[in-house]
Amino acid sequence: MAEKYDLGPVITDGWFERVVSSVPELERLCEVLGEALVALSLAAGLRVVSLTVTRDSGEVGALQWSRDEPGPEGGESTHDGSVDQFRTTVLTVLLSEGDFTGEAKPEDPAVLRAMVGLRTLLLSPLFGLRLKQLELSEGHDPRVTVSHDRGEETVTLRQLRRFLQGRVVEALRPRSAGLTVDLSLAEQARDDFAKGRFDVVVARLGPWVAPLTLLLRTAEGQSATSERRATLARGLKLLGQSLERLARHDEAEEVLRLGAQWALDGDAGAELYSALAEVLVSQGRRAESIGLYRRALSLDPTHLGWKAELALAYVDAGRAVAAVGLLGELRAAAFDDPRVDTLDERLKATLGPPLAAFEAHLAGAPAAP
Repeated sequence: MAEKYDLGPVITDGWFERVVSSVPELERLCEVLGEALVALSLAAGLRVVSLTVTRDSGEVGALQWSRDEPGPEGGESTHDGSVDQFRTTVLTVLLSEGDFTGEAKPEDPAVLRAMVGLRTLLLSPLFGLRLKQLELSEGHDPRVTVSHDRGEETVTLRQLRRFLQGRVVEALRPRSAGLTVDLSLAEQARDDFAKGRFDVVVARLGPWVAPLTLLLRTAEGQSATSERRATLARGLKLLGQSLERLARHDEAEEVLRLGAQWALDGDAGAELYSALAEVLVSQGRRAESIGLYRRALSLDPTHLGWKAELALAYVDAGRAVAAVGLLGELRAAAFDDPRVDTLDERLKATLGPPLAAFEAHLAGAPAAP
């Protein structure tokens, strides 16, 4: 049975307006940087310390900002850079919120806040959403009831976060080009990954996420060559798999989804779709991997391991009949893998005598009475 919790005690409706009205300097900052960037930077926990404005053009020449995290000497961590660098930092932070990992019940507002996610609570009102209720059901993703100008709906917390992240990307899209990544880091990351140095891979390629998320939506990104798209996609695959090895599952999924968008149906497509499917399977979401494995197999139909995974996913999704043909293909190819025996056992348990009769029919022999 689902447990439902009122989100009234933790919603943050109107928080940005209250902050701006109480800090007059923020009004001027909104005029210079734009209200969207200022609001999202506050949601990300960043604070502008100083900026310089060119007198003639009125453009921002340099920024200094701090983050609400310990610096090397125990104080705030302070950074200098351009507006584009500041925007990229804001985006990186806002795309990194992970799932709640505690086991406490959310009767306590602090636990409820942590479960929904502080950034989710702060971003929702900025994009016209009012969070009303959290619904928890064993074996299912948390669901949130959301009201907006078109009515009310209930979605998974994961879907809500993806929607908000998409809106953040749109709001922070730069007005000019100039987003770049260092492709040489991908080769170094491959060596690190092979040596099991997953934290180093994340350190090398983590900064790719924000610019590649933005670049994907620009004319430059859309016109990238297939070779460049494949290189970027494979780099994101390394990053996503490293995050998965470090048990940062939610981040791994988001990075691999970005990688799949870069790969499309190009040279790296099949491996990106299968890598994303593997992350879902590792989280016990095998049924959700069906579409990904089917797309991977459409690009590389000879991969028997993916066929085995697809067949198991069909069984998990209650579509056991669809797995029978795949089991036949695996046997015909003499695929020596424990998953074949597992699949055979599960199909027999699910379909029973009709399966034996069907197999006997295919073999041209009468079924056992």
